[in-house]
Amino acid sequence: MLGHDPFDITSQAQLLPGGIELRLTLASSTARRILHGKSGTIRPEEFAAFRAEIERRASQFLRVSADNTPLVPKRIGVELTLDDDVKILLEFPASHAPKFRFEASLLRMLATDGYTVFLLVRGRHDQAVHERLTLEKPDCEIPAFR
Repeated sequence: MLGHDPFDITSQAQLLPGGIELRLTLASSTARRILHGKSGTIRPEEFAAFRAEIERRASQFLRVSADNTPLVPKRIGVELTLDDDVKILLEFPASHAPKFRFEASLLRMLATDGYTVFLLVRGRHDQAVHERLTLEKPDCEIPAFR
């Protein structure tokens, strides 16, 4: 099995009538570095200890705002895959804002260059926008696709 490239963080946001679903996938070694500043993967037997901390901090990793107001997730889910990736699901309430801002705050938490967040935002009618977020350009605005 091959894990996620530790320098690539993928994220997919789906803009739905009932809210926004945001999925993040990062190598467990990246998650460990964000949480504790240490290298190494998160082993399955130690994941339970990390899960609560990831759930508590996940909304800070990739912040979403509408009309300059931060959105607060109504649900957060976290899992460790067989490939040593951490998958995070954030569900946000519906917003009627004309555009959304996505800010990859976790890039500052990593405090080193080289990490990239690949963001794909999809609307209801096959609309999609791809963004590449880096330490130099950690945020973007996306239309609401109405």
